[in-house]
Amino acid sequence: WTKVRKERQNVAECPPLTHRPMFEPSSNNANGFCTDSRQLSVSLSGMPRPVRTVLTLLLCVIALALSAPADADSSRMETRLVERINDARDARGLHPLRVAGALQRGAHGWARHLLRSDSFHHDRLASGTGEILAWGTCSWMRPAKAVRMWLDSAPHRELLLKPGFRRVGTGWLRGQWRAYGCAEMAVARFR
Repeated sequence: WTKVRKERQNVAECPPLTHRPMFEPSSNNANGFCTDSRQLSVSLSGMPRPVRTVLTLLLCVIALALSAPADADSSRMETRLVERINDARDARGLHPLRVAGALQRGAHGWARHLLRSDSFHHDRLASGTGEILAWGTCSWMRPAKAVRMWLDSAPHRELLLKPGFRRVGTGWLRGQWRAYGCAEMAVARFR
């Protein structure tokens, strides 16, 4: 044992590196000798700025894609919700509403936000824009039931049947929400 300690004291230090290689020398072995073994050392800070930017954006896109909820039926359900809204308006002699792209994107995005954040509240909207929300369990909630709930509530009925509205956008997403394993979130926006 004392012989090994004396050998360690007599070993020269490893020569310093003159540049920062992609593969850095590993720590010295247990005997105190310099080694030629290398370990991969990759860090974003050592990369050129354009490469870092591209890699960071790529990782963000992948993370967003993987975290998006499965909503394969959302466009069909959103279309059905618009149809049920227009059915209710037609039954009362009101003109049908046309889908507006900006309202549609906003309603869909807000439904997604409500599911992901486990919340249920109205968004801050531009003046002249109305919004109504509904949610229910997957086994129960359908577009016709959402419209029925809105018609049964005086403030929601007033928005749904407002004669001055010409455009609509709907969001309908399914996902885990609060303590419910499967919930349907509905958002309708009017202008």
